[in-house]
Amino acid sequence: MRRFGLFGVIISLLFLFPCGCKEKSQPPAGVPHSDSLDLRKYREAETLNSLLEKDPDNLKALIRLGNVYFDTGQNEKAVEAYRKALDRDPENADVRTDMGICLRRLKRTDEAITAFKGAIKSNPRHYQSRYNLGLVLLHEKNDLNGAITVWEDLLKAVPEFPGKENLALQLEKLKQVEGTHEGEGSR
Repeated sequence: MRRFGLFGVIISLLFLFPCGCKEKSQPPAGVPHSDSLDLRKYREAETLNSLLEKDPDNLKALIRLGNVYFDTGQNEKAVEAYRKALDRDPENADVRTDMGICLRRLKRTDEAITAFKGAIKSNPRHYQSRYNLGLVLLHEKNDLNGAITVWEDLLKAVPEFPGKENLALQLEKLKQVEGTHEGEGSR
């Protein structure tokens, strides 16, 4: 019964915020994939790459290219574009967080954690990076205590966090699960 309780809490956390990660069918060779194939995104990536050939330091184009790759599920390419953007603007918490999400999708968990922590260091009030760090700790690292700590810190650092009511409720459930597991260890 306790395992079902933990399972229920974890499942409910998956629905707290949509993550946008879905299995995708494979498109024709050479065409990037997405939930609904948007050839405009493919053309936009080509245009941005052409622009970057002429002006490789164009920060806006690098970020936009990373975002196009992010949106079309081309995570390796997105990470590459985001890294180049961060070489030019290392304090950009949005770019660092988006890169962390792509790294998580690629199952490069430790790199994702580093990216989220870097975003938090750049901007302590960046709630997206704090929230995503908690997700990675909970789901990929199975670190319930770490996720609880990160999310409690999120609620303290950003009291106007848009999902604060839902997160506070989920934190209470996680703390109950945590207390249950602590009690099992002492038997």
